[in-house]
Amino acid sequence: MKNKILSICIPTFNRPEVLKNNIFSMLEELKKFSIPIFISDESDNKETGILISEIKKIYKYIFYFKQIKKLGHDKNVFHSLSLPSTEYIWLLSDSVFVNKNAIKNVLNIINVNKPDLIAVNSHLRELDIKKNFYTNSNDVLNDLGWHLTWTGATIYSKNAISTSCKINKTKYTNFPQIALIFTHLSGGCYFYWENNNLISSTKKDKSYWSENIFKVWLEDWRIALYNLPSCYSKKIKEKVFLEHSKKTGLFNIKSLFSLRSLGILNKNTFKKYNKLLGIHSGKGIIIIWFISLIPINLLLILKKIVKRVYY
Repeated sequence: MKNKILSICIPTFNRPEVLKNNIFSMLEELKKFSIPIFISDESDNKETGILISEIKKIYKYIFYFKQIKKLGHDKNVFHSLSLPSTEYIWLLSDSVFVNKNAIKNVLNIINVNKPDLIAVNSHLRELDIKKNFYTNSNDVLNDLGWHLTWTGATIYSKNAISTSCKINKTKYTNFPQIALIFTHLSGGCYFYWENNNLISSTKKDKSYWSENIFKVWLEDWRIALYNLPSCYSKKIKEKVFLEHSKKTGLFNIKSLFSLRSLGILNKNTFKKYNKLLGIHSGKGIIIIWFISLIPINLLLILKKIVKRVYY
């Protein structure tokens, strides 16, 4: 029988191959526990729908919803969470998959503890925080705020999802899950942290925000944090704002050179974001300015040379 306790939902857009690899990587676990999986597809082609039709032949508990009217990333996240009727819903991005025994682990947590929200570790981040029940929402923000930006790190109870009706979603562009998690916790914190690495992803897959990386992580991220309820400490918000960049290396030297080679870092973006880039990268503004001026063709040639020498 279809599992009534836990389901998985995945909002997706124009990435059928990525989604296919994701689903097949965890298909054995899905079958073992009869976990229903819901796909909310905003693609502008039929490829994802065809893919799901093929998967249905080998796994019946997969449900496909094609969005005729495009919702956009944030609305599609909330819409995806509204689709299942299970007690808990694991929201994944289309490039994030659950590791072996992860579903068993989460079901055990639910059966024993029944928290409102569960957050899990990943091999890509390796947070060093022991399994823990949090009853203080500021502690959750302080310890895990930067990590919870990752779509896939959190499992939501129906009770937590019901909080979405209280959120002014226009204030949390690109961070709907942060709005939901911390708005809910502001009304009472019953949050479980699982330190085992339960999710994985491939670094090769581009995030939906890749081409707008500066706006998303230097503007939208800060706006989302500062619009969280007033019970959250301003000092903690400021710390968490910088923490994501530092912990992920989002604006380290390697990343800055890569952003320049793609044309994303240029004279205009440097002029607009230079002060924040200096703070988030930990590098001087002069270094970032120099990188922003390097000819892209020269960087591409150097990249080819490095590959030949080292690979």
